[in-house]
Amino acid sequence: MEMQKTGPDSYTSTADNAQERIWAWYDISAHRRISFGPGNTIMLCFTSFGKIAVTNSEGDSYVIEKECFFLKPMNVRYDIDTLSPVARLVVCNFHIYSHRYVKYFLKRLVSWKKNRQDEGDRSITYLETERHTSEFLNNLINMLSEGQFNSNYCLLKLEELFIYLDTYYDKEKLGAVFSPLLGTDIDFINDVVSNYRTLKSVDELATRLKMSRITFNRHFIASFGISASKWLRNMRNSELLKMIVSSDQSFTEIAYNMGFSSSAYLTEYCRKNWGKTPTQLRIDGK
Repeated sequence: MEMQKTGPDSYTSTADNAQERIWAWYDISAHRRISFGPGNTIMLCFTSFGKIAVTNSEGDSYVIEKECFFLKPMNVRYDIDTLSPVARLVVCNFHIYSHRYVKYFLKRLVSWKKNRQDEGDRSITYLETERHTSEFLNNLINMLSEGQFNSNYCLLKLEELFIYLDTYYDKEKLGAVFSPLLGTDIDFINDVVSNYRTLKSVDELATRLKMSRITFNRHFIASFGISASKWLRNMRNSELLKMIVSSDQSFTEIAYNMGFSSSAYLTEYCRKNWGKTPTQLRIDGK
């Protein structure tokens, strides 16, 4: 769903399209909600000011009143509700397998945990933002609002953020916030994401990664948190919806490119999954 834009950088509807860029921020007015749906990326969300309530798809909920940050893992839905006249949320959206310093940071946390008998307080779901990080985010927003950025700039700022985290925060508390990622096999995730678009089934993916289906499924659930078949369906649905809404391709072309036998079957599939025809989905997305 497309967000409603109510000001220069103020949004009051769903924010799933934030998962297509590294940095985004939202000024959310009172009694409004933004939702980050399941996906193949991870988000670090920073509260800049205001009071919010955070609820995930597992039913966990907490209220944040200070400048803090929290993690939204892959394949989990997060709803953010504003409990003050206005609240600002700054989002860093990333893949753990595609950024070298992020992998380095996570491996350092894993190594630190292995050398500690006490694994720390896993009940910590968010951390208060340290001064240097807060100043970094404010400067980042100023640059973004002036349009002074490109993809290389955003990647450099991503690495800079993780340098701040690595330098200024207690490793035990960081380990608690990032705990959903510390048990994952980054190389396995990279192999899956690199190959899933060219393969048609879980069996083909398992064969490509030289695993039995049972071993592959066990690795997959441990790394992604859901079954391989459900993840593939979610990813292909997301890709299909993006093509319908954002591309100029005809529905016949989309049906062919996405492996449907005909545009009629594509229409049937869209009605079953979203309750609308491809034409209606494209109109709604404009």
